[in-house]
Amino acid sequence: MDTLKNRIATLPIMRGYDSMELVKKLDKGNVEDIVAVTPMQASMLFHYFSDPSSGMYFDQSCYRLKGKISADALVQAWNVVVHNNEILRTVFRWQGIRFPLQIVQKEYDLPITHYRLSNLNTIARQRDIESIRLADIQRLADITDEPFRVILCELSPDEYEMIVSTHHVLYDGWSNALMLKEVLQAYGAITNNEEPRQVRKPRYKELVRWYQRQDKEHHKKFWKNYLREYKPQTLHEEVRYRKAERPEEYSLVLEDSLVQQIQRYLRSKEITLATFIYAVWGILLYQQKGHKDTLIGVTLSGRTPDIINVESMIGLFINTLPLRITFDSEKTAGELLHDINNDLLIFKEYEGTSLLDIHDCVTSPLDGQLFDTLVVIQNYPVDKIITNEDANIQLSFVSSYYLTNFKLTLSVKNFNGLQLDFSFTKDDYRLDEIEAMGQQLASLLGWMAAGDYDEMAVSDITMLLNQRKSEGLFRIQETIHQLDSIGRINFDEIF
Repeated sequence: MDTLKNRIATLPIMRGYDSMELVKKLDKGNVEDIVAVTPMQASMLFHYFSDPSSGMYFDQSCYRLKGKISADALVQAWNVVVHNNEILRTVFRWQGIRFPLQIVQKEYDLPITHYRLSNLNTIARQRDIESIRLADIQRLADITDEPFRVILCELSPDEYEMIVSTHHVLYDGWSNALMLKEVLQAYGAITNNEEPRQVRKPRYKELVRWYQRQDKEHHKKFWKNYLREYKPQTLHEEVRYRKAERPEEYSLVLEDSLVQQIQRYLRSKEITLATFIYAVWGILLYQQKGHKDTLIGVTLSGRTPDIINVESMIGLFINTLPLRITFDSEKTAGELLHDINNDLLIFKEYEGTSLLDIHDCVTSPLDGQLFDTLVVIQNYPVDKIITNEDANIQLSFVSSYYLTNFKLTLSVKNFNGLQLDFSFTKDDYRLDEIEAMGQQLASLLGWMAAGDYDEMAVSDITMLLNQRKSEGLFRIQETIHQLDSIGRINFDEIF
C-alpha cells in the first residue's frame, strides 16, 4: 500500500538528498543533543523532503520597532533568547537514517543582517524594504544549516523594521509571541546595564518523550473507528498534493455587539469558542456543497499539562487533526454543537497522533489531503503592540509571508474582539466568493448566538441561508435592472 510514510522513506533518495555532501557537516564538538521529531514536525518535514525549494511552511514576519533603539543591544538580546531556547539552535538531519532527527547545537551564531536606510527619502526607503523582504523570501529556510535568521533595517534613529524568517518546523504562533516577549525583556535588561534573566524552562525533548510514551496502537484503533466508512470529500475536485503558493487574504472584523452576543451564548451553553466556530463553519460548508459527512482540519495547542511549566516553552506544539462533521435530515444545531464538543474532549487523549498516521486509518482510497479547509483559533496577540516600558521600546506587527498547501484557511483571532481572516488560493476561489462566504459566516454566527436555532434542524438552517442568499441576489439583479432602465430613458423627452 502506497502510504505517506512510505513516501517519506523514499523521497530523500528520489530528490537526490541521499548524498551527505549536499549537507554541511556539523561540528561534533558543538552537538548538545540529538532528539527525535514530533508528529507535527514529521508532517512538515514530509513536505520539505518532497521539495525543499517549494517554500512550504516558510514563514517571514515583519515588525516595526519604535523608541530608543540600539542595534547592538538588539543583537545581544536575540543571542540571549537563542541561548535560552534550544529549539532556536536546532537543525535537522535525515540522510542515511531511518527517521528524521533534530540536532541541538551548543552554540549557534544567529545570522543577523543590518541595513541602514535612514539616509533615504520615504519612497526610496520603502522600495528598499520591499526589495530586502523579497530577497529574504527567495532565500527560504535551510533547515539543515540555517533555519532561523533576523534582519534589522534602520529607518531612523528611533525606528527599525525587524524581519524574522524561519521554517514553521521550529515553533508555532504562541511560541512566536513568547519569543518576541523574551527578546524585549532581554533588550530592556541590556540597555539598563542589567544581566538578562536566564529563563529556566523544560527542554523541548520533554515534549518528544511525551509523544514517545503515547500508545500508538491505541491511538490508531481510535482513529480507525473515528474515520470508519468515511469517503474523502473536498470542496474542489483535485485532492492531490500540489506546489505551495502564497494565498490571497481577506479579513472581516465582527461588530462588538455580535462579539458580546457570542460570548453570552458560549457562557450559557458552557462551550468553547472553538466548538462554536467549528459547528458554524461545518454548517456553512454543508450549505455550500451539500456534503453530509465531511472533515475539517482543526489545530490543537499541543501543550500538554503533563509537562510542568509547558506554557513557558518555545517550539512547535500545535497539532492538526481531522474533525468529522456529519449531518442527517433531523440533526439539530444544538446536537451538532454537543457532538463537536464531545469530540474535542475526546481528542485530548489522542492529540499526540501524527497526521501521517491518521492518513493510514482511512479505509477509502485517498491520494492527498484528508481535508482542504483548515480552521485555526488564535488566542495569541502576535499582531498587536508589545511594549517594554523598562526598555522604552515598542514592537508592532507589519506583515507576514507564509506558504501553505491548503486551499482555504479560516483563522479566528480572539483578542480585543473577533476577527475572521480567510487565506485562500486564487486558483480555487475568487475574492468575491470569499467575501460572500465571510458575510454568510458572520450572519450565521449571529443567528446561532441568538439561541433561536438550537432546536432547528441543520438542513432547515441551510435552507434559510440559501433563501437569504437568493433574496440578496434578487435585490442586486433588481437594482441592476432599474439602473439599466434609467440608461434607456430619453431625457430630451422628459425635459
